[in-house]
Amino acid sequence: MSDFMGFALDHGLIISTLVSGRVCRVPTVDHPNKRNGAYAYFHDFAWLQNWAAHSSPVMWFLKDSGNVAKAVYREARKSYADERTRQHGKAQAKAKQILANCELMPHAYLEKKGFPGLHGLVSDHKLVIPMRRGQDVSGLQTVTSWGEKKFLYGQDNQCATHRIGRGRDNVLCEGYATALSLAACLKGDYSIWVCFSAGNMVKVAKQLGRGIVIADNDASDTGRKAALATGLPFFMPETTGQDLNDLWLDIGTLKTSLLLRKFVSAL
Repeated sequence: MSDFMGFALDHGLIISTLVSGRVCRVPTVDHPNKRNGAYAYFHDFAWLQNWAAHSSPVMWFLKDSGNVAKAVYREARKSYADERTRQHGKAQAKAKQILANCELMPHAYLEKKGFPGLHGLVSDHKLVIPMRRGQDVSGLQTVTSWGEKKFLYGQDNQCATHRIGRGRDNVLCEGYATALSLAACLKGDYSIWVCFSAGNMVKVAKQLGRGIVIADNDASDTGRKAALATGLPFFMPETTGQDLNDLWLDIGTLKTSLLLRKFVSAL
């Protein structure tokens, strides 16, 4: 049991009490206030997944587990994959329904982030940000007026993005407010890709193959580590706890633009 608990923590899952025989949702190191991970523990074997970091479940076997345990695992994993596919489809259909009924209007979160005149998609008093893979909607993120962010239950966030602009040069970031700040500062042929999490930004970078990263300077150092993992040049605010939107609110468009221009010109 303790071996699996250590294995889970090494992969970013926070398990307070180990439960066997069923799928359990748990917090992760990078999202301790959300249930962004899952595991299923069956004594001889287990699997886990941190949705910000893993595109598929990660397997754990008790040392010297036999073939029977491995056969049971294969069946359990297939059942889980089938259920996830079903949940993805339900979430995708719900996202499309919500987006079809949104109103374009101002929102308190946009005002708080420095964009009082900007209209966004709003449903049930929440800002709604579409997430796509290719041209197809795969899910959405909702944001309350006080900044609480949620995804639809069961949606597949792997490589899902929100794109601002249609330029040739790619700029990757985690959050929507950061992307809006970038759009206010960057002048040129840019596509800004909102990736919604540090782990997903690494996957999107591998898909796109080129560009620059604007990283969050979070206290956990997740943003910097993810930026390094992309293999792309990255810019990050100097102050711990800041993302680019925080920096932009502090020093304004001109100074932020000059910092970004200096970064890009040095590449």
